[in-house]
Amino acid sequence: MPLAKFCAIYHHTAPINLYYGLREALCLIAEEGLANCCQRHQKNVEYLWDRLESIGLTMHVKQEFRLPTLTTMRVPDGVDAKAIARQLLTEYNIEVGGGLGELAGKVWRVGLTGYNSQPENVDRLVDALQQVL
Repeated sequence: MPLAKFCAIYHHTAPINLYYGLREALCLIAEEGLANCCQRHQKNVEYLWDRLESIGLTMHVKQEFRLPTLTTMRVPDGVDAKAIARQLLTEYNIEVGGGLGELAGKVWRVGLTGYNSQPENVDRLVDALQQVL
């Protein structure tokens, strides 16, 4: 198919602000150093896992398969996952994702990426979870 015909069929372009965001993210990684960035994410996610387990929450994924940027924890029995997520957002300005598909209402998903991957943010989340649970 000629390029001109393809472009007439598919005319969408990604929003320019996404390119600026990507450029800034890559600049931050370059400034910190890729190895340092990866080490920071791993250190902070291990701290997150420890803190969550210390308040009685269970991780959904076995440790050897977990990602350093996304943690999935099980919702305790008898707890309304959506109500807790709503409370975290309205009272603490912390957004956690719910489970998708068959995991809806059974897990919360927490992203710990980029600038958000800081020990202070881990403490803030876990302290808020302790209050609402």
